[in-house]
Amino acid sequence: MVSRMVVQHIIGHPQQITVNGQEAVSQGPHAAGPGIILINQSHKEEAYFFYDNYWNGNGTAGANFDHPLKSVKLAGGGATFVALSESFKGRVQRGTNIPATWAEFQINASNVHAAHGDISLEQGCDGAATISSTDGSKLLGGFTNDVLKDAPAAACVKKPDGSKAIASTMGNWMGGPQPCGDRVFGEGRGTRQGLHRRRDWYS
Repeated sequence: MVSRMVVQHIIGHPQQITVNGQEAVSQGPHAAGPGIILINQSHKEEAYFFYDNYWNGNGTAGANFDHPLKSVKLAGGGATFVALSESFKGRVQRGTNIPATWAEFQINASNVHAAHGDISLEQGCDGAATISSTDGSKLLGGFTNDVLKDAPAAACVKKPDGSKAIASTMGNWMGGPQPCGDRVFGEGRGTRQGLHRRRDWYS
């Protein structure tokens, strides 16, 4: 099974959450306040790291590459509620290395007081990811197919742990953009698939 990360926006106290028919998160002290539901839909344990942006502007942000806010380990098929401040604006990714698939989101956008998110491949791709709402609107962003499997060698690099990833399509301090990545994701499609949704309330 392709390595797949699932992020679901949630604000407030989650009720019972099930994954593959089994209870994953129940309402309780560990699941109080704003945050997200994180699901590992691969067969192996993964470590996920949350990065709060250094600064945020009008449609811009200062990405944080070196100071993760917190981390979570999840067994294959596992899920957990991750508590975050309503002021959180940043991402979650597998591990700490780039290139990586970014699930970017903010809990409470100041202009509309709603949660926003997208799956970004601008800093590379190390597997599939989706981001979705929990308010019944069924809004969904991201992808589930294994784009790494048949990606051309020219578009790929090895991460420090030896795993395969598609290089950044915009570049960073390690080098320029990898144009071959656009052929993997589709010309003219950009490298983000977004989600914009209403604020979600739970009592």
